[in-house]
Amino acid sequence: MAWKLPAAAALLLGSALALAGCESKDPCILRQAACLDIVLIGKQQPVYYRKVTITITAAAMPAGAPLVPVETIEELRATAAAGVQGLVTFRLPDSYNELMDLTPDKVIGELKTDAEKIARLEELRAQDPRALRILIEGTEVDGMQTHPIGWDSREEEELRIKAAREMGNPDPWLRLLYHRVGRNQYLAVYALLQRRTP
Repeated sequence: MAWKLPAAAALLLGSALALAGCESKDPCILRQAACLDIVLIGKQQPVYYRKVTITITAAAMPAGAPLVPVETIEELRATAAAGVQGLVTFRLPDSYNELMDLTPDKVIGELKTDAEKIARLEELRAQDPRALRILIEGTEVDGMQTHPIGWDSREEEELRIKAAREMGNPDPWLRLLYHRVGRNQYLAVYALLQRRTP
């Protein structure tokens, strides 16, 4: 089940739980479940966001049902100087956590050349049952004007791949890989709320 906290409160709570992790009963904190923090980053006030939805699906089945219930946030406003709007935590289903966990960095680490690593990574991205697609949609409110906004994890991955090919520098792609959560992993994903063309 997802829940929300202002960024500052989330950081304080996270620090407290880290210090007292043995006292927590949260499966995410105890690394007993696959969990995902979505950190939403947008513009400073007076700009804010309405009806922001977060949908998480298995990337191999983009038309399939969401892995967890779609989260809808009625209103988001910046809570920190960096433009952090909020944080939403998802505990992924036990059935997801039990999937085969073929760690990509270990797989490509066995290969010798960057070209081989990138080719293998693209294969894993298409086949890995743990690969995720995170889709965020909503509306930006700027005074009297409104604009559709969104963020798509698969689109971000495509940009990394394109940059790696065009610049001949595979580091961003090989370092950041694709969006997936390992077994009993607690992962943070940072999503920039950007305007979309209607």
